[in-house]
Amino acid sequence: MIMSKKTIQANFRAAIFSLVLFAGLFPCNTFSQVKSWSAELARTLMERYPNPWDFGDPNWSYSHGHMLEGMDLVRRNGDPDSIYFDYIMSYADRHIGESLGGKSMDNMMAGVVLCWAYDQTGDERYKTVADGIREKFNDYPRTSSGAFLHFEKLKGEFWIDGVFMGGMFLIRYGTHVGDTEYCYNEVANQLKLAHHHLSKGNNLLYHAWDEDKDAPWADKQTGLSPEVWGEGLGWYSNILVETLAVLPDKHPDRKILETHFDSLASGLKRFQDQSGCWWNIVDKPNVDRNWTCVSASSFFVYALQKGIDIGLLDPAVYQPVVEKGYKGILTKVELNDQNLVDVLGTCCCLPVQKSWDDYMNCPKVPNPKEGTSAFLWATAIVEKCR
Repeated sequence: MIMSKKTIQANFRAAIFSLVLFAGLFPCNTFSQVKSWSAELARTLMERYPNPWDFGDPNWSYSHGHMLEGMDLVRRNGDPDSIYFDYIMSYADRHIGESLGGKSMDNMMAGVVLCWAYDQTGDERYKTVADGIREKFNDYPRTSSGAFLHFEKLKGEFWIDGVFMGGMFLIRYGTHVGDTEYCYNEVANQLKLAHHHLSKGNNLLYHAWDEDKDAPWADKQTGLSPEVWGEGLGWYSNILVETLAVLPDKHPDRKILETHFDSLASGLKRFQDQSGCWWNIVDKPNVDRNWTCVSASSFFVYALQKGIDIGLLDPAVYQPVVEKGYKGILTKVELNDQNLVDVLGTCCCLPVQKSWDDYMNCPKVPNPKEGTSAFLWATAIVEKCR
């Protein structure tokens, strides 16, 4: 394969960045002068999607909330009054006076932008929209154990990615708007239920569980989906650490969630590939057609770095894992001939699958929404000057 000049230059800069990162030879601001992949990707996204609501499905979608949260991470690394602020705010402004239709964990996630906008401005119009989303949790359909269904029509189905979608909204609502006790308690409970229903016993969690055991993908004895899907585990890792970042020290569930996070981090360290990345099916490296996944890997880099930053993980143990993971995800991106960042090699919008073959056969597409935003989060937190 013949690489373009820009691709060669990008790979060279990435290699130099990684070498410096591993050697620890220069301060953080020197790293950012070499290359800021988070800023490059943020620039790319604003060029590709001048209107942020065009990223992902129309109107309300977790894709919007996930990407714009990443934009805010980049914003906070630099000028807080930057163009990123206006870009994020344009999405919030578009949704003034709207209400979220239906009941879906996926769509709840977009509400984080309204919570953020209210925190930034104090404008009650943003709070009104966020309040409407918060109210949907009051009678949201659940399993008999209290776990939120992924969609209201998927009777009995509890998906690990949905814990992130609904949980991120509740965390941001509780932090920026109010009703903190309910919000934090509910997210903590959903995280405990995820560990209870989905734990595989090797520090990792399955993709989904069906209480009725009649979903096409569900094991007839356990109700579990067949595999530990990397991206799903990534969603879980991120909401777990984001919850622990705000949960009060005296909260009754804090210790158990810290234990779960420590267990997960240990499993991620154990299953990290020599490339620095993690596999699409995390605990089956090098098995038939499995492949290293930029989306899962980026989620895990973020979660582990955040865990170090908030004092939950020993940097002597986990900073090398993060640095190796960061180096790994840089091999999954390139600058194209238009000087835009391309994120390569993972699936997009993958629901629960019935079998190993189905997970392996999902089409890999350039610039998948989940992988792109996860890469934005990961690079922003690693490149942040501490």
